[in-house]
Amino acid sequence: MDHDARIEAAIADLESQDRQIFAATARRWKVTRETLSKRFRGETGPNRDTTSYARRQLTDVQEQALIKHINYADQNRIPLSVLPPHFMHQLQPLDVGLFSSLSTY
Repeated sequence: MDHDARIEAAIADLESQDRQIFAATARRWKVTRETLSKRFRGETGPNRDTTSYARRQLTDVQEQALIKHINYADQNRIPLSVLPPHFMHQLQPLDVGLFSSLSTY
């Protein structure tokens, strides 16, 4: 049973109780009491909702700014590169090696 399924089962368990006992229910379903409490009150949602495609789309203002920058780069022959997420840490040694040689001048 994955994490979201355990939380949903724990919430169903809480709803069936006359008096909600968060700590015991959280231990029974192997989730944290804080997460269970927040999800039960509706303060947070499942992880799959926060990483869904609809949540990752740009707003209209962000999209217009991005298009403006892409057009500017294209007009001025500036090459653009698209890097995968969490990739910059792999380029850090290159950054240090390149700019440390320039700092001596």
